[in-house]
Amino acid sequence: MSPKRCHQDDPDLATSNRHLAAANAVSAELIAELEEKNEQLLRLNKELARVNANTSELMAIVELKEEQIKQTNQSLAAANALAAELVADREIQIKKVEQLNRELFVEIDVRKRAHADLERAFEEIKKLQGILPMCCYCKKIRDDEGYWSEVEAYIAAHSETKFSHGICNDCLESCFPEVTPSAP
Repeated sequence: MSPKRCHQDDPDLATSNRHLAAANAVSAELIAELEEKNEQLLRLNKELARVNANTSELMAIVELKEEQIKQTNQSLAAANALAAELVADREIQIKKVEQLNRELFVEIDVRKRAHADLERAFEEIKKLQGILPMCCYCKKIRDDEGYWSEVEAYIAAHSETKFSHGICNDCLESCFPEVTPSAP
């Protein structure tokens, strides 16, 4: 018997071959599945790499934004400090203006009183201005009621003028010739 025939006729060998063929078919299916799973895994790895790249970009953007926020916060803090200084300066200026207003009101009041005093003085001066009716002989002055007064009495009544008396040289010679020194 030849060895080829022997193997072909052997029922166990045929069963083993069938089993081996079935196992090979299952192995081929499993290899195909593994290759498909491998391709899916490669696609997922590529997707993961893309997501990782996007994540890195997003992280860089987040860091940039955080730095911008930090700078903005610093700018806002500086602006708030400046605003606080400006508010304090403004309050000081308001207090100064209020003080100046008070001083101005006092000055206005003083000037109003001075103006009233000047008005009264002007009225008094007006009384002394104009034509005074005076007697050409005795030099008395007639007032608004028609009474005659000495010049000194009239002026003293209508002003704050005070008088002192003396004698002129002409009157001294005519009234008191005995005390007049002789001319050379």
